[in-house]
Amino acid sequence: MAMSRDEEVERQLTNMINFIMEEAKEKADEIRIKGDEEFSIEKTNIIQAAKQKINEDFENKCKALNVERRITYSNHLNKSRLAQLRAKEQAIQAIFSEVQDKLITLSQDQGKYKELLENLIVQGLLSMMEQEVSIVCREEDHDIVNSTISNVSSKFKELTGIQPKLTISTEHRLAPGPQAGKQGVACSGGVVLSARQGRIMSNNTLEQRLVLASENMLPLIRMKLFGRSETRKFIS
Repeated sequence: MAMSRDEEVERQLTNMINFIMEEAKEKADEIRIKGDEEFSIEKTNIIQAAKQKINEDFENKCKALNVERRITYSNHLNKSRLAQLRAKEQAIQAIFSEVQDKLITLSQDQGKYKELLENLIVQGLLSMMEQEVSIVCREEDHDIVNSTISNVSSKFKELTGIQPKLTISTEHRLAPGPQAGKQGVACSGGVVLSARQGRIMSNNTLEQRLVLASENMLPLIRMKLFGRSETRKFIS
């Protein structure tokens, strides 16, 4: 039985609609699948970026913590070293103070002190190599220094061929010896030699000789007290 024209048109329209719907469904599936893939990729990228940021933050915090630990350790180490240095310095100063106290006794034995003064004056003359020299001493040492002039002149002439003209200064004096309970400048003994109106000087007081000896002996004193330093290559 033949279809009417209207039925044929309706059938064709139905087919076209079904075709369009099928195409739309397929297109929608493609879009959905592509969207799911893009979402999955974007999700993965976001997760990876977040993980990377977390790892970087963790690494930076670990580095900062390590730096802080090293700084703390370095500070503690420096404080420990400074404390050791202070303790060593105090020990050395205690030795020098003890020696300083013993300087006072050197002038008590007049015979030995006279010999010491002779040697100090001769050494000073040899360092200056001057003929006219003024000797500055403590007021209490005036007589004993005066008693050395003859021997000192003979020794100096024998060593250099120069006949010295030695005088003891009464205008200038070294400070008196230390006395218990008295404050101020003090001198344990020795002499200062002066020539050419004070332009050439030789300081041979006992305090000055102790300073020079301390400077020269300090490395050996340190080694004796604390052992050889691992960082010190030479002993001056």
